[in-house]
Amino acid sequence: MMSPLNIRDLDKNGEYPHGYFDDIDNIFETVPLIFDHEEDIKRNEEIKNQKLEKVVQMLGISPRYHNNLKDLWNYKIIALVDDFSFVERNINPSLDPSWSEIQEALILLLYLTHGLDETGLDIHLSSSNRTREMREESQLEGLFNDKGDKGLSLFPSIGSLLEQCERNEEPIILVIFTNRIPCLSEKKVPAGQAFNEYMKDREENLDLLKKLAFNFVVYSEDPNVLSYYRNLHGQFRGMNMREKYLCEKDEVERIFSGNRSLSKGDWLVKILLGGINRHINFIDAVPRTCSCVIS
Repeated sequence: MMSPLNIRDLDKNGEYPHGYFDDIDNIFETVPLIFDHEEDIKRNEEIKNQKLEKVVQMLGISPRYHNNLKDLWNYKIIALVDDFSFVERNINPSLDPSWSEIQEALILLLYLTHGLDETGLDIHLSSSNRTREMREESQLEGLFNDKGDKGLSLFPSIGSLLEQCERNEEPIILVIFTNRIPCLSEKKVPAGQAFNEYMKDREENLDLLKKLAFNFVVYSEDPNVLSYYRNLHGQFRGMNMREKYLCEKDEVERIFSGNRSLSKGDWLVKILLGGINRHINFIDAVPRTCSCVIS
């Protein structure tokens, strides 16, 4: 098993050195999926299971969570990381291990899954200076516009992806790691007003969202960011959104306190499943004091 990502491996420019992820890339053999014959379908399923097992091994996911990880395979996972410094700042041994391992597992999953697109597990990166280069290298599509220094809007370029998900009847899990409030322009406006003004001219996006099982998980260190997404909850009432969780770092630590036997992969599975179904057994232990909004 390869060693986990380490913040100390960053170079003086704050980047991982060239070739740092070669071991990950070399694990996956690019095999086109062909569904013309029964044998091909069987072979494709074998390839999917082999790659899934690699993810299980590299993330250290416990056997009791393997079926849950397979459940995630039925969703299009959209991980929006608009500021990698936020993620990397928490990969630090001095911090609570649950949070640092969650962050580490997320970054690892971002790199693992670009070789798994054909199996159904798909990660899309947002556009920041750091993620734009990574997206180009791995040919991943970003959901945010490229004006990262002027603020980010949640929906400007999500329409085509939503249409694709609707055509393929693919439910979505949206996981956002951010410390910034999305805005429509350099001049910030109240969150609810910005959302309403944007959606007035984009009713087709709203219609698509209504048709999709849109699962929404937000993690932030900034309570103002969480307030923004709580405001969005009111805008989505009556839509086909099953659950939305909004968690600050200390709340995440409380959620997973007492679960030190869990690996970083187990934590990641728990986080993603938290956006699907609150009634899964190992999600039931979430404290009622956790900041979560449920449709």
